[in-house]
Amino acid sequence: MAIKERNRNQNSGKIICKRGHLLTGNNLRVGVNGFRHCHQCVMLTQQIRRNKCKQLSISSITIYT
Repeated sequence: MAIKERNRNQNSGKIICKRGHLLTGNNLRVGVNGFRHCHQCVMLTQQIRRNKCKQLSISSITIYT
C-alpha cells in the first residue's frame, strides 16, 4: 500500500484568496507563523475596522447642556 503524500495544509496550494485576489508577488504576505495572507484583504479589513472605531467613538460622545 502506497503512502499518500500530504500537504502541510490543504490551503497551501491556493493561488486565489476567498475574495478573488491573487496570492502572488507583492499581494502575498507570509506571517511569522507561516500562514499566507492576501495583502489587499488585510488592508480592506483594517480600513473597515478603523471606520467602525471612528463611528463608535463619534456615537458614544454625549453632550451635556
